Amino acid sequence: MRIITTTNKIYKFLELSRKAKNEVKQFYKEQFGYSWKFETIHTIKELIKRFDGSFTDSYINNDNLNITVKFSMPDMTSSEIDRRLAKLGTFDPVTLRGHGDCVLTGYFMDEEAIDAIRIARNIGEIDLNKLIRLAIKAVDVSTKADYKAQFEDENFAKTCEANDWEFLKDGTLLGVTES
Repeated sequence: MRIITTTNKIYKFLELSRKAKNEVKQFYKEQFGYSWKFETIHTIKELIKRFDGSFTDSYINNDNLNITVKFSMPDMTSSEIDRRLAKLGTFDPVTLRGHGDCVLTGYFMDEEAIDAIRIARNIGEIDLNKLIRLAIKAVDVSTKADYKAQFEDENFAKTCEANDWEFLKDGTLLGVTES
């Protein structure tokens, strides 16, 4: 048996070449996808629950981040929808945007979903199924924007620093193997 000792220069994420950074991000996307996907689905589940709906299934596609949700909602009067909506946090009466109460799960997507319902109610939408679909669409749009931001170099570098990740010149993550 022979033992070979090599010396490698170790890099922080921001010190890598563009190609190596892209390799690192691609590896992360394949292994983990969107960091907040479980919280995002939890927001949708809780919203459906607050209006006595039934959540059946969900899926967030890691490639394009499309959110698919199977649910059913009961018939509900518009006054009952408004009553329940009023319990979902404070908001600016001009913009109808929430003040950040995040009463469903504590995650910011709560506000995205609730704001969508509030705005749709303000323009006269009364169908609860449509309101929930609009909320899911708002969360979907916000999720895609958040996902894009997650992989901007400066933001991704913070993830790397928080996890003490270091790399070889080609972007190979030290101490982590593919599963």
